[in-house]
Amino acid sequence: MSCELSFSITLSAEDTLRAQEALWRIVSRQAMLYAPESSSLPIETVTALTKSVLLTLNAAQNPAILLAPDLDALFRQGQRRLRQKAALAHVLWKRATAMQPPPKHCFLQDTLHSLRDFPARYDWRFFAQEIPCSIDYQLFLPVPETLVGVDYVLEWLRRLCIELDILSRFDAAAVHTVLSEFRPDYQTLCINLLELPLSHAIALAALGEDARLLPLSPPQRQRLKRLFLSQPPDSCQAFLSNIARSLCDTLNVTSPQTQRYVETFACTLMPRLKAARHT
Repeated sequence: MSCELSFSITLSAEDTLRAQEALWRIVSRQAMLYAPESSSLPIETVTALTKSVLLTLNAAQNPAILLAPDLDALFRQGQRRLRQKAALAHVLWKRATAMQPPPKHCFLQDTLHSLRDFPARYDWRFFAQEIPCSIDYQLFLPVPETLVGVDYVLEWLRRLCIELDILSRFDAAAVHTVLSEFRPDYQTLCINLLELPLSHAIALAALGEDARLLPLSPPQRQRLKRLFLSQPPDSCQAFLSNIARSLCDTLNVTSPQTQRYVETFACTLMPRLKAARHT
């Protein structure tokens, strides 16, 4: 069999051939370990094993690593790194599970239940790019699809912890009121729990009100629309960024990561702000 490679960083023709040979040597060994009684494997399995080796070595971003003389040692080191990441994922899972807001949300609860055994089910040996669990709860800021395997799970859990941390800074009863006004059965819907409460909080902060006093009242909505209409179009992003920073101060958000999350969230409201100018 041959193994065609495509890298983000170009190697010379000679080095590409050497890299292919080195990769195929490791893939062949992995195939023997995976199915010692079989002399051949389906092409889909070989392709999956190849993707796993590339991910373990981070060779897609750094193809030159396949030319290293100690490639076997680097591969073992990569596997250890994957195991460590899986262990870290469990730490983040425990944190997220403890932060679940009341009342329980079906999709969030089911997703966390599915992720509970991720470290034990994650096949870092042969299929490191796969995620052996269901992730159905929607984050407000989705994880890039370029991330796979444990890297995707880690980033998903990291973002979830940030979202739940922000949500925990509001009164639980007020959050429930905001979400229930949207849909009384929100606990059974595939929605993000942070989007509406944080949108209300950003609106209150823009009005100079206490952003913790959810929900936004009808008169406040009218004031907000007038405020949005008064903003020059070219200053909308700066306007929203300043509101986000003010909101972080109100909520006592000191983590730079969480501050960036709130600011990014606020700037996604730009289309709404622009729409308000045309209604």
